[in-house]
Amino acid sequence: MTQLSYGPPAGLRCADAALYLGISEQLLKKLVRAGTIRSVLIGRARVFPRKVLDELLTVPTTQEHI
Repeated sequence: MTQLSYGPPAGLRCADAALYLGISEQLLKKLVRAGTIRSVLIGRARVFPRKVLDELLTVPTTQEHI
């Protein structure tokens, strides 16, 4: 018998995505309307791919050395 193990979800609903980003749900919805954050609709549920959220939290690095 195969045992399945699941990691963290690949997508988060609005409340969980806002908590993950450390912002309010209202601000998250405003950012969606502005096109700043991508999301998908699955039925009536708006889902935020974890990869998209992680990209927002990534600080760009430069290759230049001072």
